[in-house]
Amino acid sequence: MPQLPSLPVIFLTRPDTSADIAIWYRTHANASVTKPTTLEESVRLVEAFEAFRFEHARLPPTSS
Repeated sequence: MPQLPSLPVIFLTRPDTSADIAIWYRTHANASVTKPTTLEESVRLVEAFEAFRFEHARLPPTSS
């Protein structure tokens, strides 16, 4: 079976989706974030995800 890298599962949601959020977390989502409503908010969100993933997150070692 092919090995997949550890990828975060993040749902972008509307503010009124609390019932869906509970389901997503039960099915192993890593986060739920309210969708940005402007281009500027979208850019900031992508930059924040990028900084977290590549500068702050500690990932499991890869198998060789």
